[in-house]
Amino acid sequence: STQSTWAITVGSYAYLDGALFVKVSMAMDAIVNDLLRDRESDVSLAYLCTPSDAHVIPAAANQHSLDNLRRAPLWQQLAGPILGLFGPKSCIKNARKPVEGENGERHYVVDSIVIDQGPNYILAKRLQHWRAVLARHGVHKSDGERKPSIVSTNIAPSTSTVSVVHNRMFALAYKGMHNFKPMEVFDQKTSQAVMGALLIHDTRNPYSVANPSVKLSNPLTLFSENSFHGGAWRTAYKFGSIGAPSVISAIISNYIVKSYLCVYNAVQAAGWSWALYLCIMALTNNPRTSPWDSAGYFISTFQWLSIAEIVHAALGLVRSPVPTTAMQIFSRLLLVCSVEYVKPLQDSNNYFIWAMCLAWCLTETIRYPFYCLGIIGKNVKILTWLRYTLFLILYPMGVTGEMGCLYLGQNQIANATTDAPLLVRLPLQPLLSCPCGYWLFIAPMYAFGFTTLYSYMLKQRKKVLGNRKKKQE
Repeated sequence: STQSTWAITVGSYAYLDGALFVKVSMAMDAIVNDLLRDRESDVSLAYLCTPSDAHVIPAAANQHSLDNLRRAPLWQQLAGPILGLFGPKSCIKNARKPVEGENGERHYVVDSIVIDQGPNYILAKRLQHWRAVLARHGVHKSDGERKPSIVSTNIAPSTSTVSVVHNRMFALAYKGMHNFKPMEVFDQKTSQAVMGALLIHDTRNPYSVANPSVKLSNPLTLFSENSFHGGAWRTAYKFGSIGAPSVISAIISNYIVKSYLCVYNAVQAAGWSWALYLCIMALTNNPRTSPWDSAGYFISTFQWLSIAEIVHAALGLVRSPVPTTAMQIFSRLLLVCSVEYVKPLQDSNNYFIWAMCLAWCLTETIRYPFYCLGIIGKNVKILTWLRYTLFLILYPMGVTGEMGCLYLGQNQIANATTDAPLLVRLPLQPLLSCPCGYWLFIAPMYAFGFTTLYSYMLKQRKKVLGNRKKKQE
């Protein structure tokens, strides 16, 4: 009733497909207009905006989009031009140049419109935006007085509702969107809880931008505050241009990449396990034989195979940072080449080669099965404990073995001939050719690398095993 003295909040949430959405939006707007004009008590309005629209956004969001563009994985950079050969252009840059207002203030705009939703959808949303801005400014009532209204109009994120995910292509796109950081698709209950809380905040907090007493730099910034856009404003590429890449990435990551990574880690686990077995057999032989004579071929083979992990990181198949991954792998390959070239290091009486080989084999025999089972969603408690506990001993043991081998072989490496492996001649030979080169370069690099990696693993151990203890309590 327009005569009631109760303050009310009217939510315009109805949706229908196609042109019917425009009609139902007009019907809701007509009801809202009559209530604003004729009702004696306060009327607050509530809308749910979509992230797949054009909005004025904060400068920080625009800058974050540019940062994400610079950090975009290689496959995303290639997806745009490749998919553009077969259809609409994909992976279009999200950040735009600012629009300068009359007062000289810069406004940043994001274009997240999804063309496939059609013109009716965006027209209906424009009607709602128009009413929201107008009502907040104030509608003339029957007595001629202009009275502003509280307007809660927050952006809701992409949500995996039944009406959306029943479409196979949309479901696949939602599964792949998380690959475009920081995009996230939320569960329906999460979205409902957050949007409900924002509605209460807008209608009860006098300092909310929904309240007309709060001054805005531009009427369209009403939609910028408290936006729960799910990452659409800050992702590297336009929301409307990541649909096809998201579908493809979901298919590849959930079926092809997972299978490949699972096989890769299983092969590595088998190889390092066999190398560990051969090292143990060499240790128990009488007389004792060199671990490199017994297992060197397999250690070398599977260490060279690990170069693939740099490619995995570069393509975004795993979350490991490329520089750290490359540093760890090439530091080991330097040792492999050095031991292969400096034959005395392979002697069974060289305790450093024993420390290095056993530490490497034990570490990888645990690490690769841990990764393999993690890919298929299996968490073996004992394996997790070993992964985040044995490194306390194995990392110092391995570094000691590596540094010891380089120390014993520094003279031969410094005088290496042209038949030496490339990784011996570059960079080891120039470094060790300098006076006190081992102590000036090798030792400090190992000290820095070890402390960085060891402290990182200590934090991970506390995070993983600490959380397990909390859950048990």
